[in-house]
Amino acid sequence: MDMVKLVLAGMGLILWLSQLINVAFTDGRILRSPKHKLMWFAIVLFFPVIGALFFIFWKRQVVTEVEAATRKNESTLLAKGYDKQRT
Repeated sequence: MDMVKLVLAGMGLILWLSQLINVAFTDGRILRSPKHKLMWFAIVLFFPVIGALFFIFWKRQVVTEVEAATRKNESTLLAKGYDKQRT
């Protein structure tokens, strides 16, 4: 039973540290301002596992929205006759 607790604690620690690093190195398309990055860093730091899980799900949603907007912009540019290879 003690080994199970140790393994779960280790997994939680790895999740927490990986998400702290992830917040620190996430680019400006996802975290729009330094205050936003600081807020997420504090959430993940002070609420380790719960904050890390919230950040994972929040980031997944935001990345999906950013990718959808990028695809929409690219299709609009292609419809107008712009091509990436021409530039």
